[in-house]
Amino acid sequence: MTSEEIVLLRKIAESLQELVDWTKLTTRYDARQRLQSILDTDVKLRVYELTDGKRSVREIAGLAPANKDVISAWWREWDALGIVEQVRGRRGRRRKIVSLEALGIEVPPLPKQEEE
Repeated sequence: MTSEEIVLLRKIAESLQELVDWTKLTTRYDARQRLQSILDTDVKLRVYELTDGKRSVREIAGLAPANKDVISAWWREWDALGIVEQVRGRRGRRRKIVSLEALGIEVPPLPKQEEE
């Protein structure tokens, strides 16, 4: 690769990064508003934030707390709305598109487990 090609690739990379930065800046408010309207309860906020592609519906149901059938229905709805995606190689698992923290949305703390 010539030095001219390297310089050109660097300029392209810088331009792409600038595009990514501007896109984040201009869409952050809209994304925040959209998620806040969809995730309109503390439980939905918790379930969304726990939707990391690693946890199953049952695991999240035990942490949120929410019924696993309700979570499955939310996942289908959220998938259709484009705020979660299916995880390749992990049938039935979903992953959130963006963390709520990244958008400045506070996630209510999980309820404390009662000690036996």
